[in-house]
Amino acid sequence: MRGKGPGKKTTLLIGDRTSKILHFQHPEGYRLRMRTYFVRLSCLVFIACAMQAVVGQAPAGSNIAQIQEAADGGDAAAQNRLGFAYANGKGVPRDEVKAVELFRKAADQRNAAAQFRLGFMYHHGRGVVKDEAKAFEWYKKAANQGYPKAQNGLGICFLSGIGTTKDEANGLKWIEKAAAQGDVEAQSNLGYMYGRDDSPFKDVAKGFDWARKAAFHGNAKGQYLLGIYYGDGRGTPKDLVNAYAWISVSAESGDKDALALKHAAEAELTPDQVAEARKRAVELLDNLKRCNPLPVGQLTQTITTKSGETYKDVTITRVEPDCLVVTTDSGIARVQFENLPKDIQEKYGYDPAYAAKFKAYVQQAEAIRAQRAAATQAAAKKEQEAAIARGEQIAAAAQQRAKVTAQNQADSAEQATLRRQAEYEDFIALQNGVANQNTADGQSLYLQAQQQHAGQQLRQMQWQQEEMQRSQEKLEWQQRQMQRNATFGWPQW
Repeated sequence: MRGKGPGKKTTLLIGDRTSKILHFQHPEGYRLRMRTYFVRLSCLVFIACAMQAVVGQAPAGSNIAQIQEAADGGDAAAQNRLGFAYANGKGVPRDEVKAVELFRKAADQRNAAAQFRLGFMYHHGRGVVKDEAKAFEWYKKAANQGYPKAQNGLGICFLSGIGTTKDEANGLKWIEKAAAQGDVEAQSNLGYMYGRDDSPFKDVAKGFDWARKAAFHGNAKGQYLLGIYYGDGRGTPKDLVNAYAWISVSAESGDKDALALKHAAEAELTPDQVAEARKRAVELLDNLKRCNPLPVGQLTQTITTKSGETYKDVTITRVEPDCLVVTTDSGIARVQFENLPKDIQEKYGYDPAYAAKFKAYVQQAEAIRAQRAAATQAAAKKEQEAAIARGEQIAAAAQQRAKVTAQNQADSAEQATLRRQAEYEDFIALQNGVANQNTADGQSLYLQAQQQHAGQQLRQMQWQQEEMQRSQEKLEWQQRQMQRNATFGWPQW
């Protein structure tokens, strides 16, 4: 952290290899620089995801012999679990080369978890020569099978050009797939991506929603992000007390950046606000512990539901008020507490009343999101209709102008023809009158020709006046067009 006091800057580094900077304005002059923590696989959010998948709880020593026997028999799940143990030296001597060998055997049998872990080993050069292109291919295979951690990792590869051509839109798509399956690291990444000032996908309302999901699911970085959203008033009304509470929760969860920011943020609050924020943080921590009472990613077991459905060798990813979120070899699943035996309900602190309250909250949040989406869609439709109306008005004006121009051209041609014909007739009459003006008939013709000529001159003067009137009307029409263009921003003709 650099700088302390109004007008100074607080710099928070997230990840060891970083790129673009996200600016959040602190309410009293602090500007927080959040460097991207999803750029490169070595950054913290993805490291947490990957290391949890590769380094988590290994099989107990008493089970190693059984797993070894199953792995030798070609069981892909057992090969994956045994490789998991060798990668971390849990229950067996640490041997990353052996781990890669076992992961490869399971991956060749399309075991998604093994494919993801093999990709991780290739990317970091653990037990094998580092090869980002091969890492990308194994992530992609696991992601195509719906494995959420691999989808998040594949999205980060596309975002950063790791082992493939950089493609931010494709990266966002894969991270959203992982987040939709409940992967908290992906949810936290989306919270960051949508809130970043220089992001092509910037949408602070979406960013706030994803950060909140990750925060309530116990993700420390999501809690940190949510605190910044509240403090900056992005996607939600500004609330410094809530901001400090969530940053405190993130710091309690072990996030070093949140711990640094907590001290800076506290200086901007009154003593009463600090007391209220600490009280709220305690309540949040209590609720989060009820949702996640046991360490995440370290509970490998077999669960059988009341209906007889068996989830074998799953890892408890998260404990929510109404369900267990488990990770299997094929992906993430939610197992409702209502369908679990009483001993499991008691073990994980299931409270029907609290679960009902949580469901009501989720439904309310979904309703708010639906209303927001409907309002956005209605506004877009209204704008589209207005654009169509403006286009129709412009087209109608163009048609009218073309019609007036054509009429003027037609009138001019007709008048020219009539004038030419009249002049010719006058010429003939005059010639005849001059030739015979000494005779009674000649004088009569001469006088008649003069009268006709005078009448033609009068008609010509009337035509000129009509032309001047049409020109005046055209000028007035153009002035009205210019006034409308200035008012509505229409293109000038």
